[in-house]
Amino acid sequence: MKSRSAMLGFAGTILLVFAAAPAHAFCNQLPAFTVKCKTMGAKVERHGGDGSECFALGDGTGTAKACAAGDKSFADAEPHTGGTATATARGGSFSGASSDNGGTSVSHVSGAGGDGDATSDDKGTATTKATGGSEAHTQAFGKCDATATATGDSFANAVCEHNGTHATAEATKGGHAEGFDDKLPICTPGPAPGTAKVRSTGGNCGP
Repeated sequence: MKSRSAMLGFAGTILLVFAAAPAHAFCNQLPAFTVKCKTMGAKVERHGGDGSECFALGDGTGTAKACAAGDKSFADAEPHTGGTATATARGGSFSGASSDNGGTSVSHVSGAGGDGDATSDDKGTATTKATGGSEAHTQAFGKCDATATATGDSFANAVCEHNGTHATAEATKGGHAEGFDDKLPICTPGPAPGTAKVRSTGGNCGP
């Protein structure tokens, strides 16, 4: 995935975002997003009056969707070779989704300082959700499922690399959770009421 500065300086065609569409349109969650970017090929880049930004870039084989709202919110979606990528950012957060070779990546991030990304390859599915200024990451590098959910200033990371495997990591209220398809998980709930939970092919921990 390109750095923010590289993306903003990328030379290419800038497309206008599609006009408002019916209820099934992308990024139709409420409250409404300030900027919406969608493409299958050429670069789409939008800057909102509230300080939000979105960036979407594809190679003509998959769909990129990126939406943002709120000052310093930045959403970046970049699929390649038949992948799909969706990223949303709210409230001063960063959200990135990249995919390749038929992968599916979804990243939803909200809250000041929040940071999340989802990366997939070889038909993997990576799903990230970080709220309340949390950090979450997923990597699915095979036909497998990786899901990370972090809320309330927590950290979650999930990684899978082998077909037919899975890793799900959940952390709340300051907890730290990491799950893998091929090694032991990490669960550090931290001070109460923090929680950490992992369910994965590589092992389980937490309640």
